[in-house]
Amino acid sequence: FTNNFNSSTVDYLSNTFQSNISWTHLWIGKPYNLTANARHAQNTLTGSFDVTLPSLTFNLQRIFPFQDMRPVSAPSRFYDQIGIAYTANFDNVLRTTEDQIYLGNVSNLINTMQNGVRQTVLVSSTVKNKFFSLNPDFRGIERWYTKTLRKTYDAETNSTTTDTVPGFSRVFEWNAGATLTSKLYGMYTFRGKTLKAIRHVVTPSVGFTYRPDGSTQIFGPFGPNGTTSSYSPYDIGIYGKPAAGESGAVSVGLIQNLEAKVRDRKATADSAGVSDDVQYKKIKLFDFVGVNSSYDLLKDSVRWSPMSVAARTTLFNKLNINFNSLWDPYAVDFFGQRTNASEQSVNGRLFRMLYTNVAAGFDLKSKRYGTPTASGNTNDQQVVEDSDPSKGARVNFSLPWRLGVNYSYNLNRSYVADTTSDSEQQSILFNGDVTVLKHWKLGFSSGYDIVAEEWTPTSLNLYWDLHCWEFNFNIIPIGVRKSFTFRINVKASILKDLKLEQRQPYGNDRNLLF
Repeated sequence: FTNNFNSSTVDYLSNTFQSNISWTHLWIGKPYNLTANARHAQNTLTGSFDVTLPSLTFNLQRIFPFQDMRPVSAPSRFYDQIGIAYTANFDNVLRTTEDQIYLGNVSNLINTMQNGVRQTVLVSSTVKNKFFSLNPDFRGIERWYTKTLRKTYDAETNSTTTDTVPGFSRVFEWNAGATLTSKLYGMYTFRGKTLKAIRHVVTPSVGFTYRPDGSTQIFGPFGPNGTTSSYSPYDIGIYGKPAAGESGAVSVGLIQNLEAKVRDRKATADSAGVSDDVQYKKIKLFDFVGVNSSYDLLKDSVRWSPMSVAARTTLFNKLNINFNSLWDPYAVDFFGQRTNASEQSVNGRLFRMLYTNVAAGFDLKSKRYGTPTASGNTNDQQVVEDSDPSKGARVNFSLPWRLGVNYSYNLNRSYVADTTSDSEQQSILFNGDVTVLKHWKLGFSSGYDIVAEEWTPTSLNLYWDLHCWEFNFNIIPIGVRKSFTFRINVKASILKDLKLEQRQPYGNDRNLLF
């Protein structure tokens, strides 16, 4: 089934496939629920095949026990804001390969299954005053396993034996911390009528998180030829193992945004003759500019983590721009590993760039058909925007045309053997549609990989609304996936299998229709 024309564009570009069945039970009026899942995942490149059956999750939403015990007439206390949330997970997992899935191997597959229980409790609170907000929290994680790992060294043969030992085993880890935040407001006013004011909001934060050493490593002659090595009995645990090493990290962050109050020329013109007042509107100059990092007090070296810088803005109320980057204050050795020497002392610069992403996009739409209703919708068919007709989704006929364009640039920089190497990805993706007749719509999706200098998977679509039925014709005109899909089906999802469908590749020795 996973061939060139039976797969969607998303599936074709991916090497992994997943499926999931879910069931949820809600207790009405209660803050908890139970969810059961059956999941499957496989990788067509490696041949891995994973099945989780069952996967159970019991979730207790955050409750405030002290607040519930306080009489209505009693004054509020600081401990009234202490909240408790709890989650319990049970998973039974089979990890194997595709060639091991056959009836004669069922008993071996059952023996290789792994399962466990993970319980997570979060206790948190909020303490506020006029200028600051303090948010302390405590998190505990308990893991239960039915199998553990054991390694033994045989001196006579100079070899190590690895066994899976059945039996109940548990391990616990915890961390606690607090975050202090505040907000600073700055207002810059101007005398002119075009620009009235600029508001600058700065949100600084500082936090501390302590985590004890939860190492479960066992050291011994478990390496090749009896060399010293280590392992954890919980290396095979489906929920992992506690983090090794004691940590006391101080996190610092700074978030800023800028807004301007400018003259609204349209509103001012509309009110001419009615009022002499100039009408103003608020616009965002920067939605978000953030910088954050952390410093581990308990590490003996390389205490600073890489600094993250992010920004987001919208220009002309149309063009969305996002920026993300990661910067390291430490230099690296010949093998590309971080050292305790600063980048400033080695290379004369404050930071070493690791990653940068710039994304920009806009979505242009024509005015809607029909008269807007009280809810803001038109009188035409209520549909979902940005839908994909080839997947049977509803199409928006209230928009005569729509065009979306997205640009993305990614740069990953590595430092090995005293050289710098860059890995770049740069592409432009675009999609859109146009209503040619009242119930006919043409759609397209394509893009161009600037680095590889080639077109990305391209598709054209014709959709025809037949009232209770719908018609779809989708064609991929270029590339190795040249194909077309023809389908007539009932709109109602309950009758989604009532359809006439044909899929066929073309190109090379195949014609488009015959």
